[in-house]
Amino acid sequence: MERDKKERRSRRTNIVLEKDIMEAAKSVIEEEGFAKTTLSAIIQKANIEPNVFYKRFENLEDLFEQFTRKYDYWISDIMDMQSEKDDYMEYSYNLMAGVVESLYDNKSMQQILIWDISADNPITRESAMARETASQKLIDKYNDIFKNSGFNFDVFSALVIGGIYYLVLRRHRGSFCGVDFSTVEGREKLLNTIKSLITKIYNSLEEDMKVAKIVFNMKKEGLDNQTIAKYTGLTADEISRIAK
Repeated sequence: MERDKKERRSRRTNIVLEKDIMEAAKSVIEEEGFAKTTLSAIIQKANIEPNVFYKRFENLEDLFEQFTRKYDYWISDIMDMQSEKDDYMEYSYNLMAGVVESLYDNKSMQQILIWDISADNPITRESAMARETASQKLIDKYNDIFKNSGFNFDVFSALVIGGIYYLVLRRHRGSFCGVDFSTVEGREKLLNTIKSLITKIYNSLEEDMKVAKIVFNMKKEGLDNQTIAKYTGLTADEISRIAK
């Protein structure tokens, strides 16, 4: 029997061995989390000898680093999956809904985020920075769209995405604010609420743009700020900001 096991191991190519090790790591990490994952558990799960592991990885930390690079891809993938159009409201919702859907179903990413929150080390810092870098260009673009509205889209995104992280990661602990996010109903409520928030924000932006156009035209006609304030209900500071 022992000889049969060795023969089965010997038939595996390097590519298959590396795949088996990474799949074993994925299985153990998803079950135990990074903090409780041991090298012996991965070796046993992959059905390999220790020397086979050390031919490919320096140590457990080296495996963790390669694992996070392999599986910590979802933010970039979500952005790549969406085809950005002039409908920024729909695009914004699709991105945040993508975060919800991906995280609910991605146990590896859940464990990466838990490790990111609970441990400070070079791997978690690099992983967090990679996600930040992947999203920064898009955040900058949306900040530019909202730059004259007084609304901080970057902070809004941080609150929503941070909230998604928390609600998904702790969903099996029980309800939160009376909502059980471990259920299909709770998941749908989360998605619907995000859609409602984004719709209200963009509708407000459209109204602000209409008001800005009115103010611009009134200034063009030579009306002073006091008169504009009288007819629009805006404050002097708001008029000055819009008229910049």
